[in-house]
Amino acid sequence: MMRRFIWIAVAVWAALLCASPARAASTTDPPPDLYRVYFADWDDLTRLSGELDIWEVNHTENYLVAPLLAAQVETLGATHRVEQAPWPVTQVAESTEGGIEGFACYRTVAETYATLDQLVGAYPDLARVVDIGDTWDKVTPGGPSGYDLLVLIVTSPVYSGPKPRMFLMGGIHARELTTSETALRFAERLLTGYGADPDATWLLDYAELHVLVAANPDGRIQAEQPSLWRKNTNDSDGCPYANPPYTTYGVDLNRNFDFGWASCAGCSSPNACAQTYRGVSAASEPETQAIQDYLRSIYADSRADSIDSPAPDDTSGLLISLHSYGQLVLYPWGNTTTPAPNGPALAALGARFGAQLGYRSCQAGGFGCLYPTDGTTDDWVYGELGVPGYTFELGTDFFQACTTYESSVAPSMLATLEYALRVTALPYQQPQGPTITDLLPSRTTLAAGEPLTLTANFDEPATALRLSVGQPPWLPGAPPVVYPAASLPLTETTTVTVSFDTTYLPAGRTLVFAQAQNAEEIFGLAAAQFVTVTRTSKFQLAISPPFQTVHRRDVAHFSVTVTNTGAITATYILSSTADQLIALTPVTPTVVAPQSTVTFAASAVSTRDATDADAPVAIFVCDAGQPRDCIGTAVVIIEPPRLVRLPIIARERVVTPYRNYAVEIVHER
Repeated sequence: MMRRFIWIAVAVWAALLCASPARAASTTDPPPDLYRVYFADWDDLTRLSGELDIWEVNHTENYLVAPLLAAQVETLGATHRVEQAPWPVTQVAESTEGGIEGFACYRTVAETYATLDQLVGAYPDLARVVDIGDTWDKVTPGGPSGYDLLVLIVTSPVYSGPKPRMFLMGGIHARELTTSETALRFAERLLTGYGADPDATWLLDYAELHVLVAANPDGRIQAEQPSLWRKNTNDSDGCPYANPPYTTYGVDLNRNFDFGWASCAGCSSPNACAQTYRGVSAASEPETQAIQDYLRSIYADSRADSIDSPAPDDTSGLLISLHSYGQLVLYPWGNTTTPAPNGPALAALGARFGAQLGYRSCQAGGFGCLYPTDGTTDDWVYGELGVPGYTFELGTDFFQACTTYESSVAPSMLATLEYALRVTALPYQQPQGPTITDLLPSRTTLAAGEPLTLTANFDEPATALRLSVGQPPWLPGAPPVVYPAASLPLTETTTVTVSFDTTYLPAGRTLVFAQAQNAEEIFGLAAAQFVTVTRTSKFQLAISPPFQTVHRRDVAHFSVTVTNTGAITATYILSSTADQLIALTPVTPTVVAPQSTVTFAASAVSTRDATDADAPVAIFVCDAGQPRDCIGTAVVIIEPPRLVRLPIIARERVVTPYRNYAVEIVHER
């Protein structure tokens, strides 16, 4: 076993390493060894990062760790302090069926693609795979067959959308084994949890996860040998290395994106043999082109072209690119120390991710973070589209030991990815509000009419709690059934217990949502729990449409269908949760014979101004003989009166109501 470990740690792990631009090594050179190179300052580190395959950076003692050939040691030793460094200590497991040899916890490319097919077959209503393009080998005749680039889309049909989208990518650097496995496991976690876990359920109902599990499968095949292959397999750019395991041809796909490509000296390399080789031109690689095209197809461009223009605060969407190693959370920009236009919001979300993982979070190109880069995925998605992009550097090794991966890396990363999907709707806003860490119902099953008590715990002081039933509170029409979203004033606290009436909740299991607000009036991430309501109703109800928006004195029209499932004739009355705001017709009870159905037209008109914007009112029907037996299935949103400014010549200001409008006459010359 020890002999096996030494072979992996030295003979192979030292194989795929960059050559200095000053000298092209021959394939007969001995393998590199690992060294510490001490740098003078940030500019010196920037220069070195374009030449070397940097594995680690210690900004406290000002050194980097990189594998070096003997000639590189000699050259760098003339200008820098260079010391031999220990190889990472990696535990290699005995070979088992499945997985990469010695690392059974990581599925091979073939196993990963087979799993995608299995997931689609097992969850046809929740999962589908789309082919977004081809790899270098597939589009290049005369070599290996190559691969399709496959994206797994995970979402449910419960809510038609539009839904916020999170793009999760693994394996863009082939040797980083943890990344593809983590991306795939996150999708599996959501699919297996749907219907049983409330968070997995509401996230798939109201968001979409797009997973590119293997962004560089050609390179990953090489890394599975095993070897430290990083780049794709483009061998057309002039690198003389063509004899594995010492070959270093290929393009670093995470330096090939066309936003900021080759924009800073040392951020990437023009040398075709370097591990950070950026390619002959921006987006020269088929993998890069496919990813860029796909991201443009799922995200709207929300940021103006100026480098200084921020994305709007209400931008939705999120990109996370998984890498290893370093225990870091990185965000734009990578090619400059200047903060991005949305810098504070990017930092706030990055800090949330870092706290979840126990990782350091910093601007990728910021002083003392890691080292500068250009042409990267996270800079591209933010720079081109305004969508926040992050790089997670997982763990402490390229070939992370399975024991460490299973016990620490995977659990914390999967929980953080769930947090990321929760924040995808408003990533620039919600991280700055309180997060509900626990939402605990007093009971998970109760009879209609019994009060439901909820206890919510927050990670920071909150001043208000918003509740909704069936849908997240920020969606139009939430709640879709009967209980209106409510803001309950609180003193600043990190825990609160509230109670609400379940009289009008539908029978069966439903999701109850809560969202906390801070003193700055920012709502944080929502949480949800399943609650099952039982009722002995002897009628069924359908109201169409289930959601309408009206202004003062506007009329909302409904079609109401009541089915009497009882054995005696019953009468039913139409009512609402806010009779002071709307008037309902008909006002006379509707009589329905046993085992019969009656459909009638109903309407609701707002009787006065709403006191709050978008105030929701629930519509329900009650059995007149059983006053507590009510079912609600529709919501009316009453908006405040619209203000119309009429430019006229006047000497005074008059505000007067006119139909549905408040008309403000103002003095203009």
